Amino acid sequence: MFELLKLIIIITGGIIACIIIFIKQKKALKKKKEANSNIQNKNNIESLSQEELNAKNYIEQYKGSYPLESIKQGLLQSGYPEDKVNEWLNKYF
Repeated sequence: MFELLKLIIIITGGIIACIIIFIKQKKALKKKKEANSNIQNKNNIESLSQEELNAKNYIEQYKGSYPLESIKQGLLQSGYPEDKVNEWLNKYF
């Protein structure tokens, strides 16, 4: 009977240790994914031309306040080509 109790305690301790290791690995993997995501977002922003970055910021600033057509007209009046404006609106609006 005493041997069975010792066996149950050892098995329970092993199971708890495995669960703790699994949780730590899962947290480490989540942190790694977040870090990779942040690096990827930074690289995506750096890869945009200054023209596109300005348009993106303009669209994101005003998309909650103005309709799509108004934002399009604002970008066109700023001298951006219509094909680029349409591309950016599809991408960021």
